[in-house]
Amino acid sequence: MKRKDELLKGLLEEEGEMEQHPISQRSQEKMLREAKETLTLTDEEIIESTKQSYEEIIWILKQYCDLNERYYPIIAMWIIGTYVHDTFNAFPFLFINAMRGSGKTRLLKLIAALSHNGDIQANISEAVLFRTAKGSTILLDEMESIGNKEKGLLRELLNAGYKKGIKVKRMRKAKDEDGESVMEVEEFELYTPIAIANINGLDDVLADRCIHLILEKSSKKFINKRLEDFEQNDTILRIKRTLLMNQCRLCCV
Repeated sequence: MKRKDELLKGLLEEEGEMEQHPISQRSQEKMLREAKETLTLTDEEIIESTKQSYEEIIWILKQYCDLNERYYPIIAMWIIGTYVHDTFNAFPFLFINAMRGSGKTRLLKLIAALSHNGDIQANISEAVLFRTAKGSTILLDEMESIGNKEKGLLRELLNAGYKKGIKVKRMRKAKDEDGESVMEVEEFELYTPIAIANINGLDDVLADRCIHLILEKSSKKFINKRLEDFEQNDTILRIKRTLLMNQCRLCCV
């Protein structure tokens, strides 16, 4: 109950600062109203609405992707987990091993649309990975070269990123109180949900940190030809809104 009161207090403080925020007044009012309504729900109601989102995610996945039936609930639970992953000490990666033309990129795009701050990348660099990891869900496509010698540092970062507490430190230029240039240490949190897709597979160390999905070509052409309207899909937008509103409460349940 104390946690709920603290959240409500924070919302009221935000309400007093709304005019300074770049989001439109109407959008802010709607977001605050929905957030306050979420805080009045019981734990049972929060769990029930999250269960409904889980079922809707499975339904959406089946509309756009023809997968092994066992994979739908696994992916749905992983997606929901991206909203509360910071509650756990470790969070498994999702590895999509797929032959060419089996729909792995479409699946990654759909997961990105449903996940918390999903960001799909191809040929990501080490610097981009650790600088964008915090607060996002990273989806790595076309990772065929991940086993190459020159990708050793990227593999090391990925190997560490599934567990909380691992940080990357880099030096950067800054100004002291007198305006003089100085060097200071900057820390980057690596721990974040990550999905990886490729054809060739992963080395044993990285593979041990992953949930494995194997995709095959689908014979259901009507699914393959569906327009990828993920960013405008009303069901996807509703699922994301519900999970975002439930996010803080789920961590407390």
